[in-house]
Amino acid sequence: MPEPFKRTYPINTHRRTGTLTLEERHDCVIASLEFSACGDLGDGAEIMAALLPRLARYEDDPRPFQMANPRWGELATIGKVDGVPVAIVECEPRH
Repeated sequence: MPEPFKRTYPINTHRRTGTLTLEERHDCVIASLEFSACGDLGDGAEIMAALLPRLARYEDDPRPFQMANPRWGELATIGKVDGVPVAIVECEPRH
């Protein structure tokens, strides 16, 4: 089992700047994205081109893959059920 680590990678498009943070733990992999702007800004293909090489290594990883949304306190666990990708989203309670 690999040693836990946390790395941050820049993601820059023609519309915004951002970071991808990957945290590998013994029991899961957590990815989080933060950008300077949100919404459909026409740079989705650039974002995907930056993400895919970083995330491809986890496609066959047996650990749960989680996407964290630090801005809204959400955590989506992504896995497969009968070979079909599914996501379970959990939210922290807002007060």
